[in-house]
Amino acid sequence: MFTANHRREKREWEQDQATFLKTRATRHILESLLSHNCIVVTGSSGCGKSSNIHHAALHLRDSFGYEIIPVLTGPTDIMNYYNENQKQIFIVDDICGKETINKETLKMWRDYSEQMEKIFTSEEKDVASKKSNSVLKVSSPKLLLSCRLHIYREAQFQRITLFTKKECNLLSPELCLQENERKLMLQKYLPDDIIDNLKQVTENVDYFPLLCKLSKGKTFEEVKILFTAPLISIKKNIDNIISENREQFCALTLCIVFNDGFDTNRLKLASVSKKNNIKTDKLEDIVKEFDIDLSKEKHRNSLKSGFSTLVGTFLKLRDTDYIMIHDKIYKMVAVVCGNHIPECLIKYAPPEFIQDHFIFKSLTEIQEHEENDVSIVLLKDKEEDYFERLFM
Repeated sequence: MFTANHRREKREWEQDQATFLKTRATRHILESLLSHNCIVVTGSSGCGKSSNIHHAALHLRDSFGYEIIPVLTGPTDIMNYYNENQKQIFIVDDICGKETINKETLKMWRDYSEQMEKIFTSEEKDVASKKSNSVLKVSSPKLLLSCRLHIYREAQFQRITLFTKKECNLLSPELCLQENERKLMLQKYLPDDIIDNLKQVTENVDYFPLLCKLSKGKTFEEVKILFTAPLISIKKNIDNIISENREQFCALTLCIVFNDGFDTNRLKLASVSKKNNIKTDKLEDIVKEFDIDLSKEKHRNSLKSGFSTLVGTFLKLRDTDYIMIHDKIYKMVAVVCGNHIPECLIKYAPPEFIQDHFIFKSLTEIQEHEENDVSIVLLKDKEEDYFERLFM
């Protein structure tokens, strides 16, 4: 019934439970599921939205026999997999976009809103009346979504009434991480001797859960820098890769362009295609930007090594595919790398990436040598390439 991608998603969620910490926000989400069939968990990138809804789904499966269905393509997944005779929970990560709201995706959800209302609200009144028996209360179909806070607050998003019935904002005073929770979360990733010597790690930044994940395996000095100046530390590491290691720079670029995952076995296939004079895809053109020749085994092996050495810091393995370790890291890598190779990304990156990450220098106040940490700056003479890629 389910695809390999569905099974892979759930397998990753199960693996992540080893470092998951149940917080007051987690408990609130689980309690809310007793009386709400649709819950939207909001917050910024790296604050724990996805990990919390994944944990809640696994909890319903293990405690109440729910079937978990990751929604990978949109509301049609719900229509195709919904079974009124089966207890089910549907999970949607980053609904309607990440950096900006995706209007096409929003329209798709809006088109199915009436059908979803029938599925997820028909039993809610009945559920509320069964307060004496939690097993009965947790039997109706559930829909759990994660959503960036700025997207959730968009007026057009708010018009889908099903999504506004119950919000859990992980940045709110009631649900944000408390100091003791931050310390407990650190213990999932770092040994006590490092934690005991850290003084400023309990400062509450929105993406504290992500910093904990990035701290695993680092030395005391590295952890100290990461938590005291996280963005500067991460950007410095990316800059070092760009200036000192072309294979790692290329690996990051390939994970930007192939944002659904990159299997290094493609390097060998590209090499075979070249030897047989078969026209290859954009892969060969991209690696040429880094003076890498896929017909040479040494170059292929060096590039593979570039991928593997970045695992745990910038990349992670999903089966045989390398992907960015987190959306926030993807954003930072994309901007820093993109400002070095804007032409390459305009030519090969997905259209939605170009729309979300580029700004025109002619329309900004950015000076000649000034750095920009949030967007890739495009010079005037490259604006035509931008429009050709998106609209022709």
